[in-house]
Amino acid sequence: MERSTLEQVLGAIEQDEGFARSPTLRRVLGYLVDSERRGESEALTPYRVAVEAFGKPQDFDPATSASVRVEMARLRRLLAEYRQRHPGRPGIDIPRGSYRPQLLPPASLEPANG
Repeated sequence: MERSTLEQVLGAIEQDEGFARSPTLRRVLGYLVDSERRGESEALTPYRVAVEAFGKPQDFDPATSASVRVEMARLRRLLAEYRQRHPGRPGIDIPRGSYRPQLLPPASLEPANG
């Protein structure tokens, strides 16, 4: 993945109205992109994301609390809404079950299903 392009797309997303209302999700997305830039995204665990990105306490147990899963679902939804508002721009996706951000091409360049 072209990391400088991923960081440029992150900058555009952070300026979007949907993310302007959610500083926590902006911070988490920045953390995930930065982890990818450093080559650490494959090593991210639910606990590490909870403590380092969401600021949960050291004794946080992701197995007993759904708060991080709920917030990650909100982040994925905001990213999808950004793509709907700006189909001609590249986007970022974070597939379910992963914390690794993926660069998406502008929607107009995506192959048609069929």
